[in-house]
Amino acid sequence: MDRPAWKNLIFEILDDFDHEQFYMATTVARTLGLDVSAMVFEKIKADPVEYACYCPVIYANAEYAKQLTELYEKTLPLSDLAAGKGDDLLYDMSDLCLRFVLPELKNYPKMGERLIQTALGFPEIGVRNRACDVLEEWAKALEKPVRKISPELYATLKRTASYEIDDGIKARMKKLLIGKPLFD
Repeated sequence: MDRPAWKNLIFEILDDFDHEQFYMATTVARTLGLDVSAMVFEKIKADPVEYACYCPVIYANAEYAKQLTELYEKTLPLSDLAAGKGDDLLYDMSDLCLRFVLPELKNYPKMGERLIQTALGFPEIGVRNRACDVLEEWAKALEKPVRKISPELYATLKRTASYEIDDGIKARMKKLLIGKPLFD
């Protein structure tokens, strides 16, 4: 594993894209402790939806995380994605972006608020749950209730909780709205 040939092979594969090999190369690079975030970031910038599954590589770097979040907020059809409630399954690749990005936002309070707002109104339960996960992590990390972290997210949360159809998610949303006793 210490041979320089591995590093060279990884960078060669990342430079000449083949989806299966690219995935394996990023996995091996992470195992070897190689920073391939710049190369992966370039691929994601070229096609943010297609390469969304590589977000965890990018979100390990705070500056890339900020740029990538801004890119997704600009390129994803956010108003279309937040088009209703239900327990529908995924219906296009843009949906997958939210699934990959949301867990990464847990470590970056206040980053990606538009993505969280979209996720709160998303038609699929799993995405709404992930949005609640992020808000819970932000509240813990900042030791503040959502209403003090982001008035906009608080308003979205309040509105969406009023018509949430899943009892479990509705309970989580109400808990986030109250924000007690941990964060006051």
